[in-house]
Amino acid sequence: MTDNRKLIGALAIARKAGKLKHGADAAIEALEKGAPLAVVTSDCSERTLRHTKAACKGELLQLPLTQHEVQAAIGVRFVTAAVQDENLMQLIRLSVNEEA
Repeated sequence: MTDNRKLIGALAIARKAGKLKHGADAAIEALEKGAPLAVVTSDCSERTLRHTKAACKGELLQLPLTQHEVQAAIGVRFVTAAVQDENLMQLIRLSVNEEA
C-alpha cells in the first residue's frame, strides 16, 4: 500500500461525521437519494461497479485501497460507499488525486 494517509483521514472524517454510508444496500439507497459521491474499493467486482454506476447520479471514484486496507485504517470494511456531503466529497477527491 502506498502512502494514503490523506485519503484515509478524509474517509475517517466522513465516517465520524455520519456522512459515509457503507455497504451495498445503504450506499445504493443514499446514492438514489442524491449523495454526490460514490466510492468503490480497488478490489470491487465488475457487478458491484455496474450496480453502483447505475445508482449514482453524481461522481463515482475508485479508491486505491482494498476493502481490507480500508478496514485496517478506519475500522469499517466496505466495497461500496456513498459520501453525503459536498465538502467531504471534494476532500476525498483531492486526496485521491494527490496520491495518484
